[in-house]
Amino acid sequence: MLLHATVRQECDTQGGKAELGKLADFAAVGRIQIEEAGNLVEGSSIGRDQAILESALEYNAILITNDKNMKAAAQARNIFMLSTR
Repeated sequence: MLLHATVRQECDTQGGKAELGKLADFAAVGRIQIEEAGNLVEGSSIGRDQAILESALEYNAILITNDKNMKAAAQARNIFMLSTR
């Protein structure tokens, strides 16, 4: 599993940390491997989203999101993605 550096920073909330903790539990028992991808992007949410999309393309990764704007942008760029909404 690739975790973009910007996503990791955006998860620096109580709920985000809980979600990352669940992923860490799977990694601890060897169910998944987590690797960091991309560089931290500051600025507008549009710029951060674009960096995440670029990394998905670069790594030929499946994008998982529950953000409607990210979903639309991924679909427009033909990025395979799973939406939680």
